[in-house]
Amino acid sequence: MIANGVDVQTVAALLGDKVKTVLNTYVHYTDEMRAKAKDDINRIFA
Repeated sequence: MIANGVDVQTVAALLGDKVKTVLNTYVHYTDEMRAKAKDDINRIFA
């Protein structure tokens, strides 16, 4: 869900977990996610 744009707080609520638990357990950044973040940052500060 996070990789598809759902914020981590919503994911945590849906899973019945805390944000920290979701981040430590389920979040694994992919190369695609890093590239998208880079593009987003460049767009914001361009």
